[in-house]
Amino acid sequence: MRRLTGYLGFLFTVCFVVSMVNAEIVSRVVRPSMHFTPPTNWMNDPNGMVYFDGEYHLFYQHYPEDLVWGPMHWGHAVSRNLIDWVHLPIALYPDELGMIFSGSVVVDHANTSGLGQDGSPAMVAIFTYHDEKAKVAGDNDFQSQGLAYSLDKGRSWIKYAHNPVLPNHGLIDFRDPKVTWHEPSQRWIMVLTQGDEVGFYSSKDLLNWRHESDFGKGYGAHGGVWECPDLIRIGDRYVLIVSLVPGGPNGGSATQYFIGDFDGAAFKPSQQHRDAPERVLWLDWGPDNYAGVTFSNTEVEHHFPVFMGWANNWAYATKIPATTWRSMMTLPRELFLFEKESWELLGTRPIEDVDQFMRPQVFGGSNSHVLPSGHAFKLSLTFDGSLNSSATLALSNSHDQRISLELNSSSNDVTLDRRHSGDMNFSDVFPMQVQAKYAFEKKHTQIDFYYDGNLIEVFIDGGRSSITSQIFPNETLTNLSIHGMKLGKVLVRPYQD
Repeated sequence: MRRLTGYLGFLFTVCFVVSMVNAEIVSRVVRPSMHFTPPTNWMNDPNGMVYFDGEYHLFYQHYPEDLVWGPMHWGHAVSRNLIDWVHLPIALYPDELGMIFSGSVVVDHANTSGLGQDGSPAMVAIFTYHDEKAKVAGDNDFQSQGLAYSLDKGRSWIKYAHNPVLPNHGLIDFRDPKVTWHEPSQRWIMVLTQGDEVGFYSSKDLLNWRHESDFGKGYGAHGGVWECPDLIRIGDRYVLIVSLVPGGPNGGSATQYFIGDFDGAAFKPSQQHRDAPERVLWLDWGPDNYAGVTFSNTEVEHHFPVFMGWANNWAYATKIPATTWRSMMTLPRELFLFEKESWELLGTRPIEDVDQFMRPQVFGGSNSHVLPSGHAFKLSLTFDGSLNSSATLALSNSHDQRISLELNSSSNDVTLDRRHSGDMNFSDVFPMQVQAKYAFEKKHTQIDFYYDGNLIEVFIDGGRSSITSQIFPNETLTNLSIHGMKLGKVLVRPYQD
């Protein structure tokens, strides 16, 4: 009996230790305060982002049955401010033509498709069908483009009776259509990926499509498959955004861009790209901003295109710590053009409304502070490269888990070190020093540092460079230390749970 009692005691101790380990794992995942997350289970690419009748719609790649990738559906949520979201029922389910991969939604104001009714425009979704059975069978045309439409502000969707609207003619990677209206030619333009290039297609009615041109050969990064393209206009310039996996500047997934002109048929890269076609322009240097595209139909509401990305990386996406949900989106960001070192470049910064949902926190003038636990926060700092050649921001907790952001104006290096940030056992490639390049000028440079749950977003010089990175500490990193920078405004907001 004594031996049995001792054995039972041993089992109890083991079970207690295991439960504590599991509790520790659970504590690493925090539902963020300002970033979108699915209600449950798996999420990846943002899809079909559109503004209509006072609501922002976010659809997303979703597997409702598990925490890992599976047969893709379109999840759905709406918001009136891009921060607070209301979850709606799944919008699109797989059918006999395949899974529902990424795509876009437009508002057909002129009823070019004839799908609108009673003077009300239809919301039209164009997405990729992925036929897994055909893929397994060895067919090359297992991806095609389908269409669905809604007449009740996106609450229900009717799949077009004659899908697919754009069949595949033998391309293995043929997906992720992003559709926009091209006013000069009075046509809809679709850009979608074709291997490690993109194709442009045109249509008068969203139902019948014609191939116009291709772009990508010899330009930019080709370390992996291109995905989730987006053709946007900023002022009198066109910007082509393209994600790729793998091949990012810090490993795994990333997003590149090209600047040029579009005449309704072909994208013509600017002179800078033609002079240096191999130079890669990265939208974000961090490892955790992928597959992002812009909201459509926002021209009246916003002066700049509004972008949102998937805050994850395919190198470890299915393995990051999770409880009932997995993955989040980045903050909504404005995209803008600027010039630096004789190059025309694309910047990304949080929309102005983000800060309005946070309250100010007052600190003294020292270099060390304790931030409130259980809160997301934004730190605004200034770095004067004429006084200091380097500066460091460090955050830590009582477990000696930490991250640091280092700036060096002599070498034009920016380094985010997450090698000691918490749980990293799920991936050999997650521990890293994220490297970015930025040419600091000898003046005050603004640094905006957002920390929300398990995500950090850093915006340098008003968003002229950015770094997005996940971390998984056991508790919030609230001990702040600053050297070579001046702390300005601090904003905070409580976590959702």
